[in-house]
Amino acid sequence: MDIVSTSAVLMPFLSVTAFVAYKHPAAYKVLYILISLVLLVSFILLAAWDMSSMHTSSALYSYHDRAKLDEAKRVADALIILDWKLWVGWFSLNLYLGFLNSLPSLGIVARDDTKEAPASEAPSRAP
Repeated sequence: MDIVSTSAVLMPFLSVTAFVAYKHPAAYKVLYILISLVLLVSFILLAAWDMSSMHTSSALYSYHDRAKLDEAKRVADALIILDWKLWVGWFSLNLYLGFLNSLPSLGIVARDDTKEAPASEAPSRAP
């Protein structure tokens, strides 16, 4: 994915989560837990893939001819998914979502999303 297509997907996602966090803090708590769980599971799976790829490639180095070792290392490095850009992106996204989760405690938004009905719409009591 190039930077343009990544931005085209990421910007609406960030905007919608900020809107939900600001307008509906109680609903965002549930959304925050779900997104954090998905991020954590995906990170664990990608890290497991990278670790297995590194261990496999290091075990295969002993079977390669020394002349072809650079080519084998290049192929093994191409299998690594979590490069530094994804680490920074994952950390930044978690930081942003955590900040949005802390908006009610900072006093920026209401602590709950219950709204009082205006006086004209309040139910009247029968005598």
